[in-house]
Amino acid sequence: MLISGICGSLRTQSWNKLLLACFLQKISGNSDHKTEIIDISQIPLFNADIETKRFPESVILAKNKISNSDLLIFSSPAYNASISGVMKNTID
Repeated sequence: MLISGICGSLRTQSWNKLLLACFLQKISGNSDHKTEIIDISQIPLFNADIETKRFPESVILAKNKISNSDLLIFSSPAYNASISGVMKNTID
């Protein structure tokens, strides 16, 4: 089983990224599940015009990793009582 995490913060030393990494390490240490954090830092802002053309390589890579995952874990800071703009953009 592949368990992938997506962090909604781009900061290298993000608390959300650290907690996600610790959680995934704990899961993989207690079982034979594989884990990874999907890097979303290179995904451009959503633009519907891009959908009619070829997607950027960063989007294709993230999409393939998500498709190959059996379980996704999201970790995101809360801004204005919602998830981060980075996370919203990635989901879009």
